[in-house]
Amino acid sequence: MKGSKDYNDLPTSMLEVMDRIPNFKQTSYDGMYCECNESHLTVTGLNCDIMYEVCPDNSVCLHGAPCVQNAEDPSNYICDCPKSSNNVKFGGNSCEYGVTDWCRMDSGYDVSNSGAWFCSNGACHDGILDPTEKCICQEGYYGLHCEFKEEKSCSLECFNDGVCKNGAKDYSHMSSSLQEFLPSQDSETNQLYDTHCLCREGYTGRTCETEITKCGVDHCLNGAECQNESCDCAILEKEDTDGKVVKFTGNSCIKEERITCPAPEGFNPEDFYCINGGKCPDNAHEPCDCSGSEYSGPRCEFIFENAKECDLECNNGTCFFGELSMNPFDNFAGGDNSEMHCKCPEGYAGDHCETTIVVCGTNERHCFNGGECVKENDLWTCDCTSNFTAVSKDAGKSCQYEAATYCADPGDSKHSFCTNNGECKSVIEEGGHPGCDCFNGFSGNFCEKTIDESTISCPGLKGFNPNDFFCTNGGQCPENPYEPCDCGSEYSGPRCEFPVESPKECDLECNNGTCFFGGISYSPYDNISDLKVEAEDKTEEMHCKCPQGYAGDHCETEIVLCGEREHHCLNGGECVQDNDQYTCDCAVSWSTQTSHAGKSCQYEATSYCEGPGEGKHSFCTNNGVCKSTILSSGAHPGCECVNGFFGDFCEKSSSKNVLGIASKVFLGFILSLFAVLTIFFSVSYARRGSYKKTRGHVRFPVEIPQEVHVRPRNLDEEHERHFSETLDDDNDNDEETMQNVEII
Repeated sequence: MKGSKDYNDLPTSMLEVMDRIPNFKQTSYDGMYCECNESHLTVTGLNCDIMYEVCPDNSVCLHGAPCVQNAEDPSNYICDCPKSSNNVKFGGNSCEYGVTDWCRMDSGYDVSNSGAWFCSNGACHDGILDPTEKCICQEGYYGLHCEFKEEKSCSLECFNDGVCKNGAKDYSHMSSSLQEFLPSQDSETNQLYDTHCLCREGYTGRTCETEITKCGVDHCLNGAECQNESCDCAILEKEDTDGKVVKFTGNSCIKEERITCPAPEGFNPEDFYCINGGKCPDNAHEPCDCSGSEYSGPRCEFIFENAKECDLECNNGTCFFGELSMNPFDNFAGGDNSEMHCKCPEGYAGDHCETTIVVCGTNERHCFNGGECVKENDLWTCDCTSNFTAVSKDAGKSCQYEAATYCADPGDSKHSFCTNNGECKSVIEEGGHPGCDCFNGFSGNFCEKTIDESTISCPGLKGFNPNDFFCTNGGQCPENPYEPCDCGSEYSGPRCEFPVESPKECDLECNNGTCFFGGISYSPYDNISDLKVEAEDKTEEMHCKCPQGYAGDHCETEIVLCGEREHHCLNGGECVQDNDQYTCDCAVSWSTQTSHAGKSCQYEATSYCEGPGEGKHSFCTNNGVCKSTILSSGAHPGCECVNGFFGDFCEKSSSKNVLGIASKVFLGFILSLFAVLTIFFSVSYARRGSYKKTRGHVRFPVEIPQEVHVRPRNLDEEHERHFSETLDDDNDNDEETMQNVEII
């Protein structure tokens, strides 16, 4: 249209933004302008090419950047500049400033796909690796990209040598699955923080707290290894701040919120769960119900477009990714597939659910191949004759040995056979069985017994491997599973395993438990880090079996399991259930013994507060120090905490700020190396003279007339193609700064 453009119909907040950028308010070009109908459309400008959105708090976001609630103050809104239209880079409170210069960033920060850095209202400082000094700003502009008119502080604590930065975190250079996941980890309510950290290579997250590795088209999180361009989650286990083992899954080995599903007796409950909104199946061996979500897989661990096939043959069971940590049928599984496993329906076992099985009691014995459980004197045996009318015959304590030969003669029948390559002794008499000549250490009427056949199985402790509870050499099972076997006059030892003339002492200190020889295959307490001790205190030659209510390598710790192992309380703490969640009441033990605190009452008091109201209710753990003396009211004054702990008793910790010794040593080496390189480059740079006197290595300032409309091109797509020739040109000059700006 002819004439001059009038911006008076725009919202006041939009006019305030345009006042900061005069060229936004051009009124005409050669006596012409475009009518945008601003009262109805959210575009403005001389050419109607400036998009904007008025947020609920009346702030404004430009260039297609969405308004998002501030996670720290939901009454205010933040502009998510990384999500501007067409992937063009913008910065500022309202994403109002475009790119005036692209820089090479060789320091290994997570800034873009190519590692390039941009400046608004400024120019790049070549040879500088520190992102806080990479852009040299025009007077009156501040920020790492020169994107703010006011100087902002940034006080967010960054881990792993990250650098604090104002504005929303940019995850656009991540794989597609992580572009949604990582922001959700930063804020579970889909809100934004207006500060974040630039992360060194190998880390990501708002505060650089998460390990990450590039792996094909994906990224591996949490220290997972990249194998054949795929993340291997099977070997990855870590502990959360509660001491529970956290397993990882999905394309990028993402830790997900999970729901625990009912587990069959004898299995580890932590192997049965669903994630990403999946629902527990009706039967424990079935996959999770992922309907209504964007995920698939046996545990709903993969987004649809990146789904993986679990292709282990499981007959009538279900294939799951990863290993099964605890299996009461381990003796009947021989596979070594660490990437997948089968969960079998009731009545089946084996690596491929290929074996029929009957469980006797609470996993005290298993009968195979059609055998039936028989209980006699509180002990379970298997009746194998119940299947003698079938095609094949079996014998053994669990009916595990199939007939190898049948005894043939006039009186032959399917009840007369030998297993384990035994041979029939003579001709069968009417209805009888002649017995078998056995080899290779087998014995018995059917060669179904081994030289260790004098061993009997005993009732075990709930959650432990039932195969760890037995007596041999005629020993009888004890009344309590943690006690030693009752041996006859010829044998001794906790399982009657030694002749009395050659005894051996099991001398591991077990307090009120019993020392047994050998290792224990698995325990329901294996994943509780509070019970773990230093490696030198452990032994594979002996272990302790503890009475109910005690655990630890030496039965030294009182423990209570809450619900179905959803939580645990130590040191006399009591389980408290609140809305399906368990916590521990540690105060019940404060008046009778050493005080403890923590989610599991795992931390012992390291000091007690003094004063008129002193008592065992006022103390500090983890080397904290009381803030003041206790008044006569007896109120706890709180603690000054150290080493990353916090809370009233210093009983809380964050895994984000705890680095291992090896990590600290390595970090110290890297920082030392960085310091040496910085000194070297500084000396070299000084010899070259001031950067202001060089051949345009600092391409600033370049004055842009205010009446010229500057529209940044889509450099996030283009700079990858032109980057090397733009920034590696030793003959660059001041005109180079303008090559990334389109003048209209």
